[in-house]
Amino acid sequence: MPINRGPFNALVDDDGSNTIGTVWNKAQIQGVILDPADAAYMDRPAVLLVTTTGTIPILPTATGSGDLLVVLNPSGPVTIQGIASTSKNGQRVTIYNASTFKVDLTQDVGGAPVQLLNWTHSAPTSLMQGGSASYVWDGVLFGIWRMTAHEQGSWIMSAFNAANFTAPGGAYWQVEAGDVLTLHYRVTGCQVTVAWYLVATSLSTITAQLSILSAAYGGYAAARAMFNPIVAAQGGVVMNAYARSETALIAIQRADSSTWATSTNGSYFFGQLTFEVI
Repeated sequence: MPINRGPFNALVDDDGSNTIGTVWNKAQIQGVILDPADAAYMDRPAVLLVTTTGTIPILPTATGSGDLLVVLNPSGPVTIQGIASTSKNGQRVTIYNASTFKVDLTQDVGGAPVQLLNWTHSAPTSLMQGGSASYVWDGVLFGIWRMTAHEQGSWIMSAFNAANFTAPGGAYWQVEAGDVLTLHYRVTGCQVTVAWYLVATSLSTITAQLSILSAAYGGYAAARAMFNPIVAAQGGVVMNAYARSETALIAIQRADSSTWATSTNGSYFFGQLTFEVI
């Protein structure tokens, strides 16, 4: 930001009589040079390093009226519930995760004095290493930080939980930790992409549908049903199948609508699905 030259332009040159020129004193130095320089300096970008681990109700920021950058380098996972408010409407804060730990940005936290408005709200917005999110302060309507940009960084690998793999009607889909070669997800805007590579799984009962619960991909709720062809194999026979997003799960079915056969360590599933989330 250029220095305000208004006070300088208001100075009057003397004609040599020492009667009409502007008096140059400490007050003039402050008003003409120091105050405009301070204002221009404060409007430059400012950076703050934060190493706090755990839940951060209000994330501190650097001091300044320009764009602000908060670099996170914690020694463990972090959950951010809000960002320190500012008096400058439209000011932008960017949060960058420099650590190897996951950072969650939560929305609608009860009791949080300065809340975040994320692009998705059914689950926290996450930052992995190299990920960043930008917010702009809306002090006119709601007094809230509105998300304007988000880059997750690396894909998130789901922690194994056998309960995330189910089948309806009393059927049992057994997936063990060693069967999961890939189960990762990535959020881009208002979409999540889930990728899976499941090998040598077992089915105890004939069933038409298998399900991967949303807990396996961050808990995001699908906004609508979306489909994608995938590959499955049972008993060494490769077959066409498809995946479909439902509110709280991904359904896996055969393309010809027939049932999945029972098997012991003989059912394989490879695919990915991108769908809109709320």
